[in-house]
Amino acid sequence: MYVCVYIMYVLLNDLLIVNDYRLLLLLFIELTICAQCASAVDNLATYIFLNQSKDKPTVNRIRAHIQFEPDVLHQLMSTLFNTLLFTSQANHWAVTRPILSLLLANEGSYTDYQTQLISTQTPENQERLREEFAKLTLEIQRSVELANRDKFTQKLTMFRLNVRHFLTL
Repeated sequence: MYVCVYIMYVLLNDLLIVNDYRLLLLLFIELTICAQCASAVDNLATYIFLNQSKDKPTVNRIRAHIQFEPDVLHQLMSTLFNTLLFTSQANHWAVTRPILSLLLANEGSYTDYQTQLISTQTPENQERLREEFAKLTLEIQRSVELANRDKFTQKLTMFRLNVRHFLTL
């Protein structure tokens, strides 16, 4: 996701020098590209989840790539969660959408991120963070249906609001 933003930054770097209107354009483009990248991750993770037990050429190529780069889903999960929690991005909703799909496609990436984030916190905050993570997945089904996605997105938005009050960097 940040690679896309960086490429656009390099391509449009001259815009920053010219005037503020172009800076606003660049920020709009950054948010748009971020949303498109998040959508691409969502589509890929949804495809992986829905086809994980199938023997299709495309699924087999994706599996081979994941075996070659086993951390790729974990890196995507970390990037999305870190963007959600540690930036003041105006379109955080777009970043929330692929998190459920990634969680369903590879629960280990979610568990690893959760463990890593909790380990960086003070003992008091660790317990609070565990509770917030537990509330996040409570009553969430193993489904990518729209109602389940919307419910998870709402819970993730509340998670973000609650956790940002006490999370330490």
